[in-house]
Amino acid sequence: MKVYKLSIGAACALEWPSDRVVIQVLDDSTDPVVKDLVEIECQRWKGKGVNIKYEVRGNRKGYKAGALKEGLKHDYVQECEFIAMFDADFQPESDFLLRTVPFLVHNPDIALVQTRWKFGTAGVWRISAIDDAGGWKDRTTVEDMDLAVRTALKGWKFVYVGAVKIPLWGVVYVPTVITLCKALGSPS
Repeated sequence: MKVYKLSIGAACALEWPSDRVVIQVLDDSTDPVVKDLVEIECQRWKGKGVNIKYEVRGNRKGYKAGALKEGLKHDYVQECEFIAMFDADFQPESDFLLRTVPFLVHNPDIALVQTRWKFGTAGVWRISAIDDAGGWKDRTTVEDMDLAVRTALKGWKFVYVGAVKIPLWGVVYVPTVITLCKALGSPS
């Protein structure tokens, strides 16, 4: 199975109330065949009732950081508090949000819940902390580290949860799958 299908499927299978989550797929691919395949996969999940948005930019300015910055500008994001970001080769376990978001809900001074990845990391950000730090900057290829440093300088705190792991199944570079949560408390 194609990695993009596994990644989008894993994001769509996250355990969280369906009225409080948005799956956003940011596709910066320059390959029209890849774009078509990813869009078809998103439509397939939308047909199953998943609140999924397929977003394509008119340019690739700022690459990944630029895509993330543009992704946060959509109107539907304004209703969300938290953002979990997964590269195209990440497949989170279905309980990922259940095991990470409560740290943010119960600790308003925490900006990021960082988790283990078999070959790196993944995490959930508080959107207001991203905004407070000035958002995503496209001046660097390490946009996550840049944001973390600027957020820490603003006084935000971070939590590392080593028990939550994100497996890696393959390596591809498009799209980035975003999960936006509209959670004010733990899901019931």
